[in-house]
Amino acid sequence: MGSRLLLLAGATILLSAGPASVSAQDAAGGTRIWGSLVLGEAWNAGTEKTPGSYGPGVTVELALARGAHVLAARAGEFAFVDDLREAGLLYARRSAFGGMQVWAGLGLGYVELEESVVTWKDGGWATVTNKYSAVGIPFVAELSLFPTVPIGLGVRGFGNVNSVTSYAGIGLVLRIGRVR
Repeated sequence: MGSRLLLLAGATILLSAGPASVSAQDAAGGTRIWGSLVLGEAWNAGTEKTPGSYGPGVTVELALARGAHVLAARAGEFAFVDDLREAGLLYARRSAFGGMQVWAGLGLGYVELEESVVTWKDGGWATVTNKYSAVGIPFVAELSLFPTVPIGLGVRGFGNVNSVTSYAGIGLVLRIGRVR
């Protein structure tokens, strides 16, 4: 638990040390809003009964930015050995230059894991499904390019630190909206 708090404190300090505004042009442009679709691969730490694994996942996100500040809501589902679902709200700091944008953040999220275990029960094999849930700390770091005004493409590192099964991954991002 101590290392998780240290990670959270360090990330908060790094995020708050960013510039007060992205640029004069961006600050004058007002609020930015965009939606993102992330297709990626994530690795989890496993649980008491199942080992760690990796699997594909999809995340959808809606973000609102003003200057260097970003507020994003995301929801995702990953297919490890078991199914993992996450929903979270993140605060991030961003920096934009030219047709590129870099941003990183963390927040508060809810994680739900559905785990299927095959066990011997009543004289035969049976599949038992266990559900676990926890509050976690989601995080994200992204680099995006915007070849056209309404569409951006990028690469993202993401994850969630929680008591059920922490995970991290990397994904490709398609972003649509008022991004610059």
